[in-house]
Amino acid sequence: MPDLRSVHAKDGKWPTDPSKLSEEVLIGQGLVDFQKVFTTLHEFGYPSDMTIKHDISGPQQIEHVKNERLYLQRILDEVLS
Repeated sequence: MPDLRSVHAKDGKWPTDPSKLSEEVLIGQGLVDFQKVFTTLHEFGYPSDMTIKHDISGPQQIEHVKNERLYLQRILDEVLS
């Protein structure tokens, strides 16, 4: 996977209306299997740098990103152990 330069983490649910985009939710509350994603990235030698992509705005945004980071770190720690 030498062409992979960066990964953005984002979570969501399948769209209920095919003419609209899916609903973004907090990382860990959607349908992305981050355990599988991190395991696959690790198997290909990806160094683990990741950007949290958070399009949900509002005063709670910073707290959300902190919690999402902790969630992703726990999974990454499991994969790397």
